[in-house]
Amino acid sequence: GERVKLIMEQSAAVYEVSAVEAGRFQVWEPASQNAFLDLADSTTVFVYGREVDDFHTVDYEAISMLNVSATQEQQKLIGALQALLEEQQKRIEKLEAEKQIQQQSFEARLQLLEASVEQNRIGASQP
Repeated sequence: GERVKLIMEQSAAVYEVSAVEAGRFQVWEPASQNAFLDLADSTTVFVYGREVDDFHTVDYEAISMLNVSATQEQQKLIGALQALLEEQQKRIEKLEAEKQIQQQSFEARLQLLEASVEQNRIGASQP
């Protein structure tokens, strides 16, 4: 029931396979569906392949366009994430600078307090 294309020196046509055996197959001649093809007068036959009714192809142009769209969308997302990362890095640097200023202020106030406590202790211990 399968169909194959046979290319001979004089012609080429699609034939229906009628029998299959190990290493060979038999076809019906398309002109008269009752006779087997006689290849006695043709020495070279090229079997092009079987006919397929559900042949699928890949639309590379569509895949390429889909790839371009996906890449553009990824680039938008990457750009947004880079902007967010830069903003967060600036906030971190600002907070670290503020922390450093607060730390220095705290240490200065602590030294003043310790000095004041020490003066009060010295003043209280003298008669």
